[in-house]
Amino acid sequence: MSNLSEFGEVRMTAQVILGETKLSVQQIAVFEKGTIIDLGVSGGSNASILINDKKIGTGEIMVFEKNLAVRIKTIEEI
Repeated sequence: MSNLSEFGEVRMTAQVILGETKLSVQQIAVFEKGTIIDLGVSGGSNASILINDKKIGTGEIMVFEKNLAVRIKTIEEI
């Protein structure tokens, strides 16, 4: 990609998936502020990075300037 400026402004959706779980409607119905949802992963695990619903790599969740951020660890071939 020699000249990315040719693309102009292209909007994409970026997602970082920390983990996933399955819950019943009954379990969700009793959620309240402070409820903890177990995602089935331990601290320090990799998170999946998706662009427009396509996995493009993995990353590590970190705190950056008091915000959660993701540090890219791997990038898959596109």
